[in-house]
Amino acid sequence: MSLLLKLPAYAQIKSTGDADYLLGTWIGMTARIVSDNIPPERHSVNWRIHKIDLKKNQLEMTEFYHKLIAHDSNSIERPRKVYSARLVDKSLFVELKDIKTDTTFTLKLSPKMMQEFPTLQNEKGDLLVRNEQVVFVLSKISSDTTNFLPKDQRQKITVDVLPPPPVPPKKQ
Repeated sequence: MSLLLKLPAYAQIKSTGDADYLLGTWIGMTARIVSDNIPPERHSVNWRIHKIDLKKNQLEMTEFYHKLIAHDSNSIERPRKVYSARLVDKSLFVELKDIKTDTTFTLKLSPKMMQEFPTLQNEKGDLLVRNEQVVFVLSKISSDTTNFLPKDQRQKITVDVLPPPPVPPKKQ
């Protein structure tokens, strides 16, 4: 099947030097550890990091489906800027806000390889939110950095499906 787009398709990739490995789509989970006797409370994490400006210490990302820190857990259509994001020795430090208590905290995510996949992880015990340990593990699944567009800004595209080319006759 051949596909033709009648409108151009775009992707955004901004070079950020040493932080290029962070750009893209990351999925994973957080686990809130209350005690050793109670199973951890887990939540999925989905981040798309659109751009990083190391000079301004800014990170622009879309986060969605996350009950702990999401600015709007029902929306993936509004990217937000996270200020005070910095890179130190390949580790990403991001200042986030706990929407339940209106407090901010700093999350340190270090790059690691899990099998052949790049991951960002914090160490157990490094982060306390509401007096509970929180563990983050994110795996990079894509280098896509495109913004999600609100429904009123999306353009419709037309896809034409063409028949396959004719099969040449077999030589005898």
